[in-house]
Amino acid sequence: VTLNCGRRIPVKVWNPTVANLTLMALGSSAPEIMLSVIELFGDSFYSGELGPSTIVGSAAFNMMVIIAVCVYVIPDSEIRTISQIKVFFVTGSCSIFAYLWLVFILAIHTPDMVDLAEGYLTFMFFPILVVISYMADVEMCCFRRRDGSAEMVVGRLAEAGHDLSVEEVRLVKRVTRVEDKHISQAARRMEVSAVKANGKQNKEVSVGFTMNTFSAAETVTEIPLEIWTSGGYTEGGHIAVEFATRDGSMSEELRHYESRRGFVEIPRGASLGVITVMRQPGIPEVTETNRARYSSDSCVVDEGSYFWVEILQAAVIRDGVPVEDAMAAKGAAKERIVVDQYHKRAKAMIQPGRSNEGKGMLRFKSTEIHHNPHVDQESIVTIAVERIMGHTGAISCNYKTEPDTGRNFWDFHVCEGTLHFPTGILERTIEIKIAKKPIHETTRQFFVFLEDVEGTEEEDSVLFEQDNSGCTVFLLASNSAEMHATDHILRALDGWVNFDTVKEGNVGWKEQWAAALEPDIDDGDVASTMDWAVHFVCLPWKLLFALVPPPAYAGGWACFFTALLMIGLVTAFIGDLASLLGCVIDLPDPITAITIVALGTSLPDTFASKVAAVEDDTADAAIGNVTGSNSVNVFLGLGLPWMIAATYWTVVGPTEEWQKRYQPLVDKYPQGGFIVIAGDL
Repeated sequence: VTLNCGRRIPVKVWNPTVANLTLMALGSSAPEIMLSVIELFGDSFYSGELGPSTIVGSAAFNMMVIIAVCVYVIPDSEIRTISQIKVFFVTGSCSIFAYLWLVFILAIHTPDMVDLAEGYLTFMFFPILVVISYMADVEMCCFRRRDGSAEMVVGRLAEAGHDLSVEEVRLVKRVTRVEDKHISQAARRMEVSAVKANGKQNKEVSVGFTMNTFSAAETVTEIPLEIWTSGGYTEGGHIAVEFATRDGSMSEELRHYESRRGFVEIPRGASLGVITVMRQPGIPEVTETNRARYSSDSCVVDEGSYFWVEILQAAVIRDGVPVEDAMAAKGAAKERIVVDQYHKRAKAMIQPGRSNEGKGMLRFKSTEIHHNPHVDQESIVTIAVERIMGHTGAISCNYKTEPDTGRNFWDFHVCEGTLHFPTGILERTIEIKIAKKPIHETTRQFFVFLEDVEGTEEEDSVLFEQDNSGCTVFLLASNSAEMHATDHILRALDGWVNFDTVKEGNVGWKEQWAAALEPDIDDGDVASTMDWAVHFVCLPWKLLFALVPPPAYAGGWACFFTALLMIGLVTAFIGDLASLLGCVIDLPDPITAITIVALGTSLPDTFASKVAAVEDDTADAAIGNVTGSNSVNVFLGLGLPWMIAATYWTVVGPTEEWQKRYQPLVDKYPQGGFIVIAGDL
């Protein structure tokens, strides 16, 4: 979303409340809805007993059993409260109103019949519920707060030079990022810790500085520079790095900093080492000779006060061998470690004029990064995170990438980790590896977000600038002047379908089929006889559901609607089995529906609410899923088939079969209609 000031912030396409009442309801309540619709069409538009009774039984299960499960699974030392009272009030009231409405239309207004108006009105309550819930969520009209907090924030922002309207402030307050706490199949964590090897050196081990520039305040006397190691692990030893400082615009001779040359050892199993360089507080007086000498440096050119720290070499140090002897060894006696050339040297820079009161706030230095990827090789994009309004005390924050039109692996490498800001450190950088970009690809984008370290207490949480805690990285398209006619055609197609999402979908579908042909076991385990037996019993269902395309295709819509189709097929099968079971054990269909079938169709809601109750900080999702599901079940699960059936019987009128089936009601409803016996319901 672009604000008046020109700044763009990422927001969710779907409002969470609307998504829960529409997409989530269609998914978790699809069995009940599908059963009611399928039963209607399968019984020549006559009302069945399984569909309506299943929805009523499912509602009772939701209200009593699911809420009981949610209360039970919460740890004894924790509580969950409703934070969105207005949305809960709307969905909770509608769930009660839904069943009062059923009583009214089936027992009072038109007993045992649903007329055309009642059918359409029942269905229309569903979009009305969605609209009212959305208004409550975003505080529109009668749901708007009268505390004037947004107006107060606008005034304070204006004093600070930020031009934001009242509506934009309310929008920013509602901005929520996708914070999936589960590790999805597509997400891959970049591991920087040592991994188990076969007892011999892994040549892929490398070391380097965590970033190319370390910025510190003028009051700092110790500048920590971090070194990372990644890629492998050598048994029986650890890694040591030799380093040395070198003058930049700051001079060791003028006592701007203390020159150092030495070793830093990274313990076995660790991934980080720290080099500390001492200096005198204040801004050094940089001579023009020294500035001119290093102004044309081959690395980063900066007119500020800085010096360099270089990695000279790295090697494996065997247990019991002094680090000086190991580093001085020649030829085959030394087990060298590769030094990443891009991170071989780091700049330590002093920034003047920063306030040192308080721990400060974190923000991206720029909320938009435009990067030109290479066609023939991978590249690196560097994103700076700065500390403002104070630098006293150590603070940390997590960062993570989120795909958009730019896809994981195909456009950029998934990157997440933690940035540490010791006292006086003002800037850290995030470096993300960018994949090679074919000349025909259009401009892609992805996001990088800052967030608190998980488990941080509220009083220790880090403050972020609200509209500067997200950064959009644009991977620019190649110059069209270098393209041929074929490339122009491919670029036009790429802008329409995004070839990278197709590639991602192809890989995901291949893995999906491979997983369907194997037993469900943990990695590294050997399948037992029972695992194989269960696998072959479930194999037909696995192969059937493997036909569902991955979410990468068509923005997830292909997966969504195909999954609904599969749920419909399974629901039809379950409906027949339920009727057969009732016939065999002499159990009426309504009783089968409100017990066995309702229990089975409510399991998705049960698991969804249980997970939400355990992992969320509030009870909104867990309880809202129950109240919302009950409302949706009636308004959509009964409203849709009843609207169709009421229309059909209004057009067709009372047939001979209808008169035979509902002979006691012929005199009461001579014009015919959609009969729903209210007794059991």
